[in-house]
Amino acid sequence: MRPQNCAREDVTYHQFVNLGKMVFMLTL
Repeated sequence: MRPQNCAREDVTYHQFVNLGKMVFMLTL
């Protein structure tokens, strides 16, 4: 199991990936 800090970073990374996908779709 990972500490909560890692989980928090994971959520931020997930949000960043979602934002990248949205920008990619808009650009496409």
